[in-house]
Amino acid sequence: MISAQVVVVGGGPGGYAAAFLAADLGLKTALVDPEVNPGGVCVYRGCIPSKALLHVAKLVAEARHAEAWGITFAGKLTLATPTPLNDNACFGPPQPSGAPSCKPVGVLPNGGQKQFLFGGKVFGYRDIDFQATKNFDLTHGMSLYVRFDVLNAFNYKNYSDYSVHTWGSGGVYAPDVVYNTTGNLTGVPRTLKLSMGFRW
Repeated sequence: MISAQVVVVGGGPGGYAAAFLAADLGLKTALVDPEVNPGGVCVYRGCIPSKALLHVAKLVAEARHAEAWGITFAGKLTLATPTPLNDNACFGPPQPSGAPSCKPVGVLPNGGQKQFLFGGKVFGYRDIDFQATKNFDLTHGMSLYVRFDVLNAFNYKNYSDYSVHTWGSGGVYAPDVVYNTTGNLTGVPRTLKLSMGFRW
């Protein structure tokens, strides 16, 4: 049983600020939130992600005006669901022969729970790339181009390895499969790339 003088329900920007203030005033405080990482709708799905998307949209609109100087911009968003882990799960009592009770399964990490593009640990693969290209017209139908790429601009960690904590026990299938955050990554970390060439 946990006892507290102040209970704050909701870990959003208002909730955790109130909890910190109460604790600073010397009150025994408890913060209640259904999410593993407090932050609320504003941090993970509302205010901040929406403003980030609006900012990107504004940049795209402003980039169109650069075409008058021969500069073109492009962006690419890639989203993909994760690949299920296909394995042989053993979670039951031994068979009469002494062999463990197992069955083939396909399971998604983190319980297949719903996640979002911005904030927190992400379910699946995500990547945002940007590109800017400047063309220079030369003589006799030749042109020189200079291209600048930002790959994985937000440096998303796209984990590709899974860790199996347990498949269950006592004949009850209760898988606990998570991303291995010290394992391999799919794609590249944030990368800046500059290239140039001729066209004719």
